[in-house]
Amino acid sequence: MPRDDWKIALNTHEAIIDKALFDRVQVKINLRKKAKNNNKFEWLLNGLVYCKECGNKMTLKIKRDNYGNIRSKIIVCSCSLKKGKNRECERKSKSIKEEVLRNIITSSITKKVNNIINNERLEEITLKEFEKSTTYVLDNQIKMLNQKLSKTDTAISSLYEDYSNNIIEEEDYRRFYQSEVERRNTLKSEINKLIKQREEKPTISKDELLEIISKLKNIEDWTSEKLSELLYNIEINKDNQIFINYRYDVIGKL
Repeated sequence: MPRDDWKIALNTHEAIIDKALFDRVQVKINLRKKAKNNNKFEWLLNGLVYCKECGNKMTLKIKRDNYGNIRSKIIVCSCSLKKGKNRECERKSKSIKEEVLRNIITSSITKKVNNIINNERLEEITLKEFEKSTTYVLDNQIKMLNQKLSKTDTAISSLYEDYSNNIIEEEDYRRFYQSEVERRNTLKSEINKLIKQREEKPTISKDELLEIISKLKNIEDWTSEKLSELLYNIEINKDNQIFINYRYDVIGKL
């Protein structure tokens, strides 16, 4: 029978729950669905914050109340969201408030921007740094990734030994092996990218630097994309100490 021909009789049976309660529950369900869909919250430092202990990205974790309203925003190492043996970070589940980190970074960069704008020796300093540019940050990143690569190679060897000794079945061995090989390939790719960046010797001229700074004069206009032109990354260690790594060495000296 077509839907248009239906005859619907309302309230012919005693309700299990009253309509007011039903409506309240539906509101909560819809709010939770909305909250779930909005979990990918856009935040100023998105993609720039890394854990100094394990090298993984740190992520924003939003806690909401029963009505879908934001109760708190904290930043945690992505390792804390993993289960089992993959939780290799010394930070574990330790967090830092997003507001605290944002205020510290905002204050620091604002001061840096003003220093650059008002520095009368800017051209002289940028020229000197062009001659003696270092790659300290990139060297540290490469070192950390190589350590992770070594651990992955060890894990692959251990898997084969376990399989040879009949500790794990062939199906499990193949699955774990494939996962570790993919991880190893990803690490090698990241290392090669960083090595290429290091070889390119990142430098910047006075005019290029001032162009970047001009985009950061007004805090209201800041975005993670604009900040990434100035920052290489932000690292946080297990004691919640914050390290700001600028994309160009000269910025750290101004």
